[in-house]
Amino acid sequence: MSNLEDCDRDWVVRRLPPAVKSALKAHGPQLFLAGGFIRAVIAGEKVSDVDLFVPSKEYGATVINNFAAGEDPKPAVHESENAYTVKVRGSVLQVIHRWTYQAPEDCLASFDFTIAQAAVWWSGEVWRSACSSRFYCDLAGRRLIYTRPQRNEDAGGSMLRVLKFYQRGYRIPLDSLGAVIARLCTGVRDEGWSDETKAAQVITALLVEVDPITVEALSPHLPSEAEEARQEIEPSANDAVHEEEPTAIPQAAAVLESQYCDCVACPVCKRDRMVCAKCGRCTNCSGHEPGCIGCALQEIH
Repeated sequence: MSNLEDCDRDWVVRRLPPAVKSALKAHGPQLFLAGGFIRAVIAGEKVSDVDLFVPSKEYGATVINNFAAGEDPKPAVHESENAYTVKVRGSVLQVIHRWTYQAPEDCLASFDFTIAQAAVWWSGEVWRSACSSRFYCDLAGRRLIYTRPQRNEDAGGSMLRVLKFYQRGYRIPLDSLGAVIARLCTGVRDEGWSDETKAAQVITALLVEVDPITVEALSPHLPSEAEEARQEIEPSANDAVHEEEPTAIPQAAAVLESQYCDCVACPVCKRDRMVCAKCGRCTNCSGHEPGCIGCALQEIH
């Protein structure tokens, strides 16, 4: 591990929403910033949200509720399988609770790409930082180097991030791509694997299963240079962090017919959740087969 350059660390701190900066100073090393916000600020990219990490889920609940309590009117706090989320004065704040860490270095070791391995926190006296020894060189080269982390995560998570970064102009060496594909294949069951169409459906299901909202935000095709130029937006000079508008749902999600479940609507988009046409279960209120193509391709928000 290494450290961020002092100027980069200080620039990241200056770009933080005021509420986040205050919270980091109040909680000290137990609450730290890591991942995409730091990468985006240093690379001059658009920031989408702020990811904060904590030592326990209970501690995370306290942090996110403090963010909400400090606003008038009080914003709603949304809980997903991975994180608590709240929007404060235009900034989307996420406190990650699925993966918790006692130290920033442990968190960075769990990240799947070196360009995400950077953290900033308040020591109690000064701002501190840590980053991978490859962080700067890979970020400068817009290169995705896979770290093969050992953590409990959906098999398709890293592959979806490859697609996301590829659309932003990053590239991935073949050995890293091979390792990401191998990680994806660990979620595949053997039956029907010799059938290419069946195998493609299973892999698609594993990708969609990770996070349907993330999948919605990925275009079903790679953008042309002209599209990239139109989509490019300079980072805001103020503290506000803006959400990216999701694009249309990929056509793969429309392969299966679904029906509405009578469970609660999604707290974010207010749309009714849907059940799988294949197994008849809703992933919001009941379990389902992890390898079931129908469940994975359903719209669940």
